[in-house]
Amino acid sequence: MLLEFIQFQLSILRPLWPYIQLTWWAWLPPLLAFGAWKMWVFYLRVWYFANLKWVLLEVRIPKEMAKSPQAMEQIFAGLHSAFRRFDFEEKYWKGLQTDYFSFEIVSVGGKVHFYIYTPSDYINLIQALVYSQYPESEVKEVEDYSPTLPENIPNDEWNLFGTEFALAKPDPYPIRTYKDFLVEDISLKEEARKVDPLSALAEVLSNIKPHEVVGVHFLIRPTGDDWKKKAEELVFKLIGREIPKKSGLLEQLLPGGNMDLSWPIREVVWPGSDVLTGKNEKKSEKSPDMLMMRLSPGEQEIVKAVEKNIAKIGYETILRFIYIGKAKEFDMMNFAAIQGVLRQFNTLNLNSFKTQSKGMTTAKWYNPWRVRVKLRKKKKFYNYFKLRKPFLDTYILHSKPFIFNIEELATVYHFPGGTVGALTTQRIEAKRGEPPSDLPI
Repeated sequence: MLLEFIQFQLSILRPLWPYIQLTWWAWLPPLLAFGAWKMWVFYLRVWYFANLKWVLLEVRIPKEMAKSPQAMEQIFAGLHSAFRRFDFEEKYWKGLQTDYFSFEIVSVGGKVHFYIYTPSDYINLIQALVYSQYPESEVKEVEDYSPTLPENIPNDEWNLFGTEFALAKPDPYPIRTYKDFLVEDISLKEEARKVDPLSALAEVLSNIKPHEVVGVHFLIRPTGDDWKKKAEELVFKLIGREIPKKSGLLEQLLPGGNMDLSWPIREVVWPGSDVLTGKNEKKSEKSPDMLMMRLSPGEQEIVKAVEKNIAKIGYETILRFIYIGKAKEFDMMNFAAIQGVLRQFNTLNLNSFKTQSKGMTTAKWYNPWRVRVKLRKKKKFYNYFKLRKPFLDTYILHSKPFIFNIEELATVYHFPGGTVGALTTQRIEAKRGEPPSDLPI
């Protein structure tokens, strides 16, 4: 079958061969140069991240802690200081990159851990940010749990399923955030009014079997304001406003441009003329307020939600899930439960989560090599999960990063408060006390 497929492809190229011989000098050198450039950039990124020293921090919290996800939002806001802008030499010769982090929720046999996988340079920053919002917590460096997981999965004894999640709509459309999870009853106390969106996830992770492992990784990297510019174009499109066009050099030289050089002609040839000045043009564009009035109430809410979403800083995000269990007792309901957990953040008119089919450990039913493809994808996914493969390898795994602002990110990842009673996390039993003030040094 493979030989017949190759012969078929050659039969298609055979009539084109004379044209290829005549024109190769025009397209082959640029193509090879482009490929060499891509390989060089890929090598720089691999070299940079391979030379970083990584550590795994575990965050433990007291049982009585009562904090909303807004505290985690402040942590992500402070961590955004890791964003860097590089010049051409730093980026394409030295290979400098904006660092990324992996915020993890891992359940091993029903015991839930909150981890932060980070370059060692950020240990002090992360500890300071966590202690500033959770002063009674404990942040310490621990041994990586990934080497303790079974090797060479899948095999006769162990099996796994993994996938990545993406957003159903463009990034500017927000998901349902923690601010929407409130019981609207003013007679209740403030803490009782809160509904922790991770309560369902806590229930799922706390009830897996002793030999099973469920992990959720949020690979995040601070991003700049480019995504906000695209979001502003989306807002213009939603309200029916004309999107401003980027002016080229010629347009900047013409009347009204940033580099208007037509004033000598205006003054010498046509003094006071409105032809070149553009003053006779009629302004037909309507104001944003007038355009908003034309929208339905539902459409206005969408525009307001998008504008509110892009008002906060963002992170490039990859959401990765894995389930490991005994082959004979493998239960895909754990994946179905995680899908149910993520559905609570979905909204019909805004954004929602969906599985990323190209980042899933499955194969199409019509693929004649689907068994082999499925096995290869499982092994590769398992390797990516254990090594927390960064964004540079998205071409291999077909990851699809999306942008979350800090409010959305704090919604799906935060340390559980007092409203989560069923969570069997690794907590500290006592509060940290201050040393006596008269302690000799």
